[in-house]
Amino acid sequence: MENLRLQINDCTQDLSTVFDLKGNLCGMDAIDLKHELLDYIDRHGRNIELDLRYVEQIDLGGINALAVAYRKLQASGRTMKILIPSQGPLHHLLFLTKMSNFLPLQETVSA
Repeated sequence: MENLRLQINDCTQDLSTVFDLKGNLCGMDAIDLKHELLDYIDRHGRNIELDLRYVEQIDLGGINALAVAYRKLQASGRTMKILIPSQGPLHHLLFLTKMSNFLPLQETVSA
């Protein structure tokens, strides 16, 4: 992923995995993330938390990656939590596209 940095952290106490993302969730990086998330979901029986507070840009490919991964987790009986900043381009796009009605978003204040 050229313009997107990803760090994966396992939390043993609640059987979840945190994906920290920084950069741009656009284009091929969004497609690569979607494949990585789907592969992770297939291989692990864990809930997922996506920390998008430091994502600077997102396009429809990025939104698609979030939606597809969320649907797959739901179908397997697992959960997803998506941390987003309480303002900014990412926040505005997710609410403008009404994805806020579908995705499990949790607004946070960035440090």
